[in-house]
Amino acid sequence: MKSFIPKVLLVLCCLLAYTNASGQATIDQNEMFPQLLNEKRTQNQILSFQDVYTIQIFSGNYADANKTIEESRLEYQDLDQSLEFNTPSYKIWVGCFENRIDAARNLKRLLEKYPSAFIIKLK
Repeated sequence: MKSFIPKVLLVLCCLLAYTNASGQATIDQNEMFPQLLNEKRTQNQILSFQDVYTIQIFSGNYADANKTIEESRLEYQDLDQSLEFNTPSYKIWVGCFENRIDAARNLKRLLEKYPSAFIIKLK
């Protein structure tokens, strides 16, 4: 108990030392902190999308892509779907999965209707 009391007093003294007359604490911050914080946020966003998988069920022209995505949205309402354009064709991606195992489970289901479907790892 004797060693606990001096530590508490030290913490209280430090807090009082940083408190000005208005009762607000002042914090001295390194000039590089905001830049480092922004870089860390950017890295977190990149890392969070590093292991994302989707399933491509179609690749072709725009008219067929629209028809296919309408059909698949009716049948697979539980999965997100998007129409992507990569020159020279339109692609339909279904689902957004955090790991390959979940993507594989859904691929098995989608292969019944779309035999050319396959898993894509998004970057």
